[in-house]
Amino acid sequence: RTDVVRVASTTPPQSRDRRISESAMSPVRSPARIPSPESLTPPPSATDVERKIKDAVCRRWQQMQKSFRNIDSGNKGVVNFEQLRVILWKHDIELSPNELLSLWRKHSSEEKGGIEYKDFMRHFVLNLKSQDSNSLARPKLQNTRIPTSPGVRSDRFIELMATIRASVRRDWKEMRRAFRGLDKSGCGTCSLLEFREMMRKFKIELSEEEFFHLFSFYDKNMTGKISYNDFLRAHLE
Repeated sequence: RTDVVRVASTTPPQSRDRRISESAMSPVRSPARIPSPESLTPPPSATDVERKIKDAVCRRWQQMQKSFRNIDSGNKGVVNFEQLRVILWKHDIELSPNELLSLWRKHSSEEKGGIEYKDFMRHFVLNLKSQDSNSLARPKLQNTRIPTSPGVRSDRFIELMATIRASVRRDWKEMRRAFRGLDKSGCGTCSLLEFREMMRKFKIELSEEEFFHLFSFYDKNMTGKISYNDFLRAHLE
């Protein structure tokens, strides 16, 4: 019996027990993996994510444009998934992995090999309605009595609209009231000079070049008039 006991006591523990013991003793853990675009499903609505970050993108428009150009060493106009994540993070736009993935899936192109960042940035000014647009647009801004047709949306125009967006959204009700005070005929338009004076009144300083791009868009037919409601509405959508 003593021989049996001696043999049993020298028998090594089972491999399963050894693995448990070793893992418990080891202080080292594998680093967390950064999720790839294909590993996270299902993502939230891309439109909801865009609404969430629209104001931040517009506030940091020029800085973000510069960051995109700097990271695009090949001057291809395209960034990959990781570069997009880094730039958003750099400009304090925090998104969850699923939210970032949602943006990527909507705006990326396999043919281009990523996201064309110029189109990505333009999207936030041209194509996206704010989540709170209903409350901002109440009462509704009336259409001008004189038919208007917008001009060319140049890159400079898009950048300018993003730059002044916060100021217009802050004071739009007072601006509308002031424009109406100038519009004695009630046609919904004002002159070039009146428009410029109104911008100055509300501390929106425009250079000659900026004013040219802005007025060229809203007065494509060179009538000397601009629909102030169209201008305000563009910043409330």
